[in-house]
Formats: sequence, structure tokens, C-alpha cells
Amino acid sequence: QEIAPNRPADSVFLTHELFPEQDGAWAITPILGHIRAAMLKSTHRTARWLIVCEEQSHVNVSLLAHHLATEDYREKLFLGYPLYDREATIIHHFAFFKNPTSFLYPYLRAGIALTVPLVDHLVQLLSDTGTLRPPLSDFFIDAAHEFALLVWQHGDGVPLQPRRYLCAKALPSCAIHGVASQDHGTSGTGRDLPDRHDDSTGCVSISVTLTKTSYSMNVFVLTFKHKRFLMQTDDPTEVDQIMFAVKTCSKYHKDRVPALKQTWTRYVQHLRYFSDVDDPTIPTIATSVPNSSAGHCAKTLEILQLIGDELRYNGSLQAIRWVMLVDDDTILSTSALARFLSCYDPGRDLYLGERYGYRLLGADGGGYNYVTGGGGIVLSVAILDALQRTCECPSASSPDDMILAACLQRLGIRPIHSPLFHQARPSDYAPELLDRRGTVSFHKHWQIDPQQVYNRWFRQQDEHYFARQS
Repeated sequence: QEIAPNRPADSVFLTHELFPEQDGAWAITPILGHIRAAMLKSTHRTARWLIVCEEQSHVNVSLLAHHLATEDYREKLFLGYPLYDREATIIHHFAFFKNPTSFLYPYLRAGIALTVPLVDHLVQLLSDTGTLRPPLSDFFIDAAHEFALLVWQHGDGVPLQPRRYLCAKALPSCAIHGVASQDHGTSGTGRDLPDRHDDSTGCVSISVTLTKTSYSMNVFVLTFKHKRFLMQTDDPTEVDQIMFAVKTCSKYHKDRVPALKQTWTRYVQHLRYFSDVDDPTIPTIATSVPNSSAGHCAKTLEILQLIGDELRYNGSLQAIRWVMLVDDDTILSTSALARFLSCYDPGRDLYLGERYGYRLLGADGGGYNYVTGGGGIVLSVAILDALQRTCECPSASSPDDMILAACLQRLGIRPIHSPLFHQARPSDYAPELLDRRGTVSFHKHWQIDPQQVYNRWFRQQDEHYFARQS
């Protein structure tokens, strides 16, 4: 972890320290009232702005204060670097499908700036949920987009206003910019592990880095950071230490499975296809669970049971460290996954992937985060025994990824999020959100050619990795 040595402890806060028990801290909206309460403490009463950024953000506080001095802090202002959807996307519930480019939402790594009057207005809105337009969903997927919708209020609220000093990439005029992977010596191929990494590809996560000549006490900076279990190691994870479990069914044996065999599974030593029928041409392992159109909870738990038994009794598999559970339309890089997992201790109970949230605003505290299944769910082998003993499905068709998370939470295990896993297709994300070097996975074959996606994003690094192994 690296934090600038002169970090002003009284005005910069990391969410995992300020809200250690808040599962919804990453989603902004669930903790907005708590943030305002923190700002009302005597040492922060003069704050005029709330700045929200990510742990990979670089903040030049003096330059930021200079630019904010030209803004009217008495107005309700929502400032940021604008992103927009190139097409209507499932991760945003196909919002603005007639004109998806019309709605702007912020790039959190470039920072967002909110005036205190706007924060107060939003806190009041959230206290009277009957006035919200649209009503808040039980699900949190993309915090930046959902927060922008809250602020916008169907056109009755405040739209995002772009500012040139909030940047996606480093420029001399930028007060806040995202730290790119290459800024930290990131290697895009094979087993090379750089000395320093950002969350995109490696083992040392960079907390917000501050550059200053003088700090303005009128700025309250909140940085989203998440607890991790990182390790520096001379024994990186190799692809042959990962067991890949593919969920499929007879309906997709003729189209999705061939796409898998033509792309990433060519580089996998330990691979199991689990289906509703036995098909020796693939081959598949038949589960006892009939196929269902949604949910798949019973099937997933049986898959984990079968894998756990195989790892327990097959002596040739003792080197397996991780299980990667994927759908038959998941597109991934095996080398990127191995490089990513090299930063985590497989001896711990770990659960990794792309995080979504459910009922994070619930007053009863019953909400939780879960790793969404399409981008891949990674489990350390150490976790399997306890999971098998304690986890049950409410019904066979319950949502497997959510039930898995609920079971793990009861065991005290919460998901570790990485933006390198993706529940949707590349076209469903703004380009600024995609890491060309570190991305692990995408999901869905709808209106795309999976082989083209694999070739564009993953083929070269996988070929390079396995050429070095031979």
C-alpha cells in the first residue's frame, strides 16, 4: 500500500477504515448519510466540497482547490469526467435505450466533486424514498451510473457537468486522474510479475496518491478502498494450479461448447464440463439436477461437491490451489487469471470476482455483496469443505451466485472485488473502464462472435504465456 507521506489525515478518508461494517460503502448511495454525518464533525464543518475517488486515483490537491475556487459552492453541483453508453446495456438495465449516449455518468477513478448543498439535498431525498424517481433498485451493479441516476432524478435533479481538470488519463492540467496500469510497470504477458501493481494486474494496490503544496480545509476527500488479502510471492499461481468448472447443458453443446474449445480452454489442463446429460464427445460430467432456465443453485452446489471430492481423493490434483466456476458463454484469459491470482494467498478462505450488491439500503442490515457468476467465480480450495458442509439451496432454481455469497457470508467470508472480471460483453462498458492488459473475463455471446472477442482481448497474452511454458 502506498499513500503519499503528507496525507492530511483529517480530510482524506478510506472507506474500509471509515465504514468497516458497511457492505454497501462501494455503492456510494448507501453511505451518503454517514458521509454527511462525518462531514458535520467539528473539524469538517467548513467543508464546501465532497470529493469521491478510487484507490487508483492521483489527486493534485492544490490544483483541485484552485479549480474548485472558480466554481460556486453554494449551488448544487455534480462535477466529473463524463462516461456514456455506446449502446443500451444490460448492466444499466437498458436505460435510455432510444438514445444511450444522452446520459452522462462519472468515471469514479477521475474523481467526482459534489457541493455540500447537493449532498444535503441527496441525503434528504434518501430519507423520503417515496419521492425518488425512479425508485431505488434492490440491486447495485454500477455504482457510478446508479449514483448519477439518483442525482439526475429523471431530469428534475442535477445532471453531471463535465470538467476538464477531472481526467481519465494523466495530463499536466489534471487535478485528478486515474493511474494507468503502465504507470506501475505492468507486464501484460505470462508469469512476469512487476515490482508494483495497481489492482488491474497485481499485488500492491495503490491508495489515493496526493500531490500538494498546500491543502484546502474546504475539501473532504473520500477514497473507495477495499480490504484485500494480498501477498508478495516467489511462487506465482500457474494455470495448471486452477481447476476450471464449466456449467453447461445439452441445449448448448453444439454452439457454446465448440466456441470454448476454439478459444481459452485450449490452454487449460484441468477442465471439467458439467451438464444435465452425459456427452462423451465433449466430454461432460452429468449432474443429478435437471436443467432449469434460471438460478442453477442445486446444480452449482453439486458441481462444487463433485470437484471437492475429486480434489480430496485424486492424488494427482494435490497442486490445485483454486477453482474457477464459469458459464459456458464466459470468455476469459487463463494467463490473466493466473497472474491475478498470484497476488492472493490460496491457503486462506477467499472468494473473488466482480461484485454486485443486493439490498444494501435495507434498514434490517440483511443486504450483502456477491460475486456475479457470468464473469467467473473464483474460490480458494481451502474454502470448499466448509461450504459443502453448510450451504443449502432454498430451491433448485434459486440464483446460485447469490446463495453462494449468502452461505459464505454466514461463514464470515465476503467477496473480494476486482474490476478485471466482467458480467457482460466488452461493448457493454465505456472504453475507459476496460483494462487492455489485465482484463480476466467477459460474458455472453449475444450479438458478438466469441472467437473475435477472445482474439482481440486475450489470445496474444495466452499464446505468449504458454510459449514460455513449453
